[in-house]
Amino acid sequence: MQTGRFTLQQAIDHMVREVPLMEPDLARYDLAIYLRRPSYGMNYVMGKLQMEDLLNERARQLGDTFDLGRFHDEFLAAGPMPISLIRWEMTGRDDHMRKITAQGTQP
Repeated sequence: MQTGRFTLQQAIDHMVREVPLMEPDLARYDLAIYLRRPSYGMNYVMGKLQMEDLLNERARQLGDTFDLGRFHDEFLAAGPMPISLIRWEMTGRDDHMRKITAQGTQP
């Protein structure tokens, strides 16, 4: 839609046709969010990348004792925090947090 290739209705029809269980009202709602906030979807991609990095790091750290179910239990038990804080809690590594706080203090 941002490129003008689809009208709103064409985009709704496309989503209903291509996304399992998608309903027209939900498609309209989702598309409105993405139109108002074009970078909205990028948040999902960044979160996915951070989650994959944490998963890989924790698996390397624990080796043969790594358990995916336990990983998810620990991750969810941390609560609604930024993944960088959860990473620090789960791995003991604070390098990401130090980098973030250093960026915040530079002019």
